Amino acid sequence: MAVELLDENNFSEKLTDNQFVFMMHQGYMFWYINLDEGDNPAVYLYDESLDFTLIHSIVILLRDVIMVRKDGSYKI
Repeated sequence: MAVELLDENNFSEKLTDNQFVFMMHQGYMFWYINLDEGDNPAVYLYDESLDFTLIHSIVILLRDVIMVRKDGSYKI
């Protein structure tokens, strides 16, 4: 769906095989990481309601988005 969202909005940047979308909200925005940025990569945002000409990093790191529970499971 993220690829289609970028296409629908004629966005010049495209997602690559090196990027992993891990959160999408109601079909208008998504968060992703670059898989080659190590164990705690920056999180990037695309939101069609904002006037972006480029996809921006949202000044958080993946470890700040994922919560590890006591039983070892994860929650975003």
